[in-house]
Amino acid sequence: LIISILISLITSVSIEIIQMNIGRSFDINDEDYVEAFDVIDEAISFDDNDYFQNIKITTEGKYVDNVSATVQQHLDNDDFVTAKKVADNALKVLPDNEDLKQLVRTVEDSTPTYLVDVLSPYEQYNYIKYPSEEHYDFAMGGKKYTSGFVLKQHHVDGAYALFNLNSEYTKLIFL
Repeated sequence: LIISILISLITSVSIEIIQMNIGRSFDINDEDYVEAFDVIDEAISFDDNDYFQNIKITTEGKYVDNVSATVQQHLDNDDFVTAKKVADNALKVLPDNEDLKQLVRTVEDSTPTYLVDVLSPYEQYNYIKYPSEEHYDFAMGGKKYTSGFVLKQHHVDGAYALFNLNSEYTKLIFL
């Protein structure tokens, strides 16, 4: 009787997981997967059988696929901060998952190094810095950014920032 109740519970959780993946992207605040993993692990601890193991593998696969698609969407939009948050949080849910570990490495490799994170100007006037670690959003030209600097021209004197690159860089990209 208890096994049939567990099978019924896991089957309903499995159906809910499939429905979670239809027509919507993964929401990092969504605890449904964590709850599903807890129920499945509880069932496995009670009766470790192929059915429960297959449900666990399927659920983890759907979770990883959904997280990967969401992270890729953020990377495609150059939203590296959110991509990192999603990947890091997913790895907290499934810390031993090799695909998620690789996803975190991919995000790290894809994330550019921001000038303001490695250098400060040796001279500046009307310069405002937005380092990436502070996760502060600011807008320029109608587009949101999470890292960079702004030269505010409030006076007739203008604005500037002088950096000494010390011949350490082969490429700089300005957006």
